[in-house]
Amino acid sequence: MGIEEVDKSPVLNCSVVVYFQIDRPTTMAKQPVRMKAVVYALSPFQQKVMSGLWKDLPGKIKQKVSENWLNAFLFLSPLVGTYAYVQQYKEKEKLAHRY
Repeated sequence: MGIEEVDKSPVLNCSVVVYFQIDRPTTMAKQPVRMKAVVYALSPFQQKVMSGLWKDLPGKIKQKVSENWLNAFLFLSPLVGTYAYVQQYKEKEKLAHRY
C-alpha cells in the first residue's frame, strides 16, 4: 500500500518521548500525511517530575485558603443556607403531620 517510516529514537533528558509513525501514499497526488500513533511516556532521566507537587503542601494549602476565603464564603453560604432551610422545612412539615 504505502511506505511506512517509523522514527523510534527517544529524546534524552526530556520528560516526554514521542514516537511518530507516518503512512505516505505511493501516488504522486498531494494528499495529507496521516499520523497513526503518538505515544507519550516519561523519560527515565526525568522521574522526579511529580515531587514538586508534594513539597511544602501545608504552606500551599494555607496560601490558597488565605487568598480565596472570600470567594469560597460567597459561593458556599447560599448553598449552606438553602440546605439548612430545606432541612428545617422538612422537619417542620414532619412535626405538623404528627397529630
